[in-house]
Amino acid sequence: MKTITIHGREYVPVASRVQMAHEAGLQSITTELVHYDGERVVVRAVVTLADGRTFTGYAEEVRGSEGIAGKSPVEVAETSAVGRALGFAGFGSTDSIASADEVQAKSNGNGRVKDPSAPATEKQIRYIRRLLSELGFEADEEQEQAMAAAGFPGFDLTRAQASEAIERLKAKAAEMA
Repeated sequence: MKTITIHGREYVPVASRVQMAHEAGLQSITTELVHYDGERVVVRAVVTLADGRTFTGYAEEVRGSEGIAGKSPVEVAETSAVGRALGFAGFGSTDSIASADEVQAKSNGNGRVKDPSAPATEKQIRYIRRLLSELGFEADEEQEQAMAAAGFPGFDLTRAQASEAIERLKAKAAEMA
């Protein structure tokens, strides 16, 4: 299995995950553009294995952000969503569900991945609050309780925790749509 080391962690490229899945009898990969407003892109990928099991991955990108994702957000989001779905299916999951492609796309333009242990950004917290509101948690206290119930320390999050919370909330919102 081909891996790429980024900041001491091993990641598997999406192309390698796709190859591994085909070798294991992959039934299909479908993608859907869930949201596109000219700026924000959300893509869902569904991987169906030969035994009928399905695995879903979501990815979000923003046009104009740094790196390749800002120039080609639909393509990068689609690749990331496929990589995540394949990771959830067990293909190429080493240290993370994230693929090498996804981690590289999230770099800040100079090849360095933003520190996942740094405090969550204001943008991440605003987005989490918006997603919680869309799920019916309007009041601050309700949102704090929802975060605690999901296993998060309220809104005192690292960037990695915030990203995980966002992924979970987006998946929940998609289930309810």
